[in-house]
Amino acid sequence: MEPAAPTSTTWQRIVRVVEPHQGGRFAALDGYRAVAAIGVLVYHVAGNAKLTQGTAPLNAFLANLGNFGVAVFFLLSGFLLYRGFVFSALTDEPGPRWFRFWRHRFLRIYPAYWVALLAFIALIGLKMNPTLGNLASIFGLVQIYRPLFGFAALSVAWTLCIEVSFYVALPFIALGIQRGLGAAARTPKARMQAQLLGLGIMVAVAYIYRITIAAQATGPGDNQHLWLPNYLDWFALGMALALAVVWRDMGRPLPRAVQVFADSGWACWVVAAMAYGILMMLRSGGEATAGGFGKETATEMCLRFFFNGTAAFFFLLPGILSLREPDRMKGWLSALVPAYLGTISYGIYLWHKIWLDWMKGTQPEPGFAASWGFWPTLAAVFALTVLSASASWFLIERPLLRFKDPRRRR
Repeated sequence: MEPAAPTSTTWQRIVRVVEPHQGGRFAALDGYRAVAAIGVLVYHVAGNAKLTQGTAPLNAFLANLGNFGVAVFFLLSGFLLYRGFVFSALTDEPGPRWFRFWRHRFLRIYPAYWVALLAFIALIGLKMNPTLGNLASIFGLVQIYRPLFGFAALSVAWTLCIEVSFYVALPFIALGIQRGLGAAARTPKARMQAQLLGLGIMVAVAYIYRITIAAQATGPGDNQHLWLPNYLDWFALGMALALAVVWRDMGRPLPRAVQVFADSGWACWVVAAMAYGILMMLRSGGEATAGGFGKETATEMCLRFFFNGTAAFFFLLPGILSLREPDRMKGWLSALVPAYLGTISYGIYLWHKIWLDWMKGTQPEPGFAASWGFWPTLAAVFALTVLSASASWFLIERPLLRFKDPRRRR
């Protein structure tokens, strides 16, 4: 008689629900998402408490925390979404189907955003004329391409607009690199070199655009600094990590110095901290915002993007390329609490500003957030955000994952 199969404990069932990537080689990325999302949350609460103003080290650290969090998110998008395309380019295997790719991205972004936007309208209200065109802009996530609408309604949605623009552009970018720059490449090495050239061109385009257009704003309604070309270098850094992973998966080793450095873990984070620290010193006179009219020169904008991108790249590097086992750093970031917060990180990003704005009050007199101080406000916003983000994950985002591939579902 065979022994009965062991039954799952309640704790193991909970872990399977809240830590969907448990055991995978990129399980730590949920922890990285958690750090980025909470960093943006802390940045906004600190801004409400006026802690992002001033020249003290703490002010400078908090002032750039939101920008750093956005850089981490953009690099992760470049890494995760480009892997299928670059694998196809290097191996001649079929790549992602474009319509399916866009359907996945639509289901991942729009439904949860629409619910959060409706909650924002109900709790805060719209400070715009609710015409069909205006509503179509904010519900369609294209408001950054309209003058004076960059931060309309749910203000954090400006980054989602850039993400959606990247989703639309990525298959075309991948095709251009593969069929254009790599058309004559026959060996894996030549194809890899074509990929590196394509990513280098993306970085060059970003800096040319930044200097000639984004930093040359002529009025407060100009949103060119929020358009996708200004952020191509951050996405390219994430795509470079995807190229490295696929190259290694093909049995081709990375340069030994790169692998040893990635395996070091803490050394990568020291470099990331140094890049962040340099940016703190360079920008200690004011907030490291998303740029725009009257805020940055072309040099200041380029420095902000360079050091934020560098910090985010080396922050993520060990979580993606490290082969060291066991890895204590990966273990911490893939533990239950960071993994759960990373799983609901999209909801954290969407909802934290709603609760903070609600706490500020919509009346002329100050709301709670103006008088409570930083720590009580942070605790309240964090608690409300985790609850609403959890509801968003379990009621909206997770159920919709079943519809990403209708054929597999059938």
